Amino acid sequence: MEYTAAGHLTFNARSGKHDDLVLALAIATWRAHGGGVADWALFEAIRWQMMGSTPSEPRYYVGVDLGQSRDPTAIAVVRRVEPPAPAQDDFSLKPRPTPQPGSVEWQEEQRRRKK
Repeated sequence: MEYTAAGHLTFNARSGKHDDLVLALAIATWRAHGGGVADWALFEAIRWQMMGSTPSEPRYYVGVDLGQSRDPTAIAVVRRVEPPAPAQDDFSLKPRPTPQPGSVEWQEEQRRRKK
């Protein structure tokens, strides 16, 4: 990690190492996550209007870090997947802890029972 003369933050591999694949993967992941584009919804609405239909959401994203004469080009492909739904716990099978008399939890339980 380095700062440029203008004060911008840059990330590079160590001297003599290549960071191309890491950067290509970061670009593809960034795009799959939304790409940081504030007006993305407007862009998509215009794209849908121009196509005449609503396209399906892209599932694959490509990140490319173009190489130079001493540096290879790297291409990374990322597939967007939906996170799994949280597992449903069956609280009826778990024993409920019994709060100590006088504790905050015990007082809250007593208040709930009175209602």
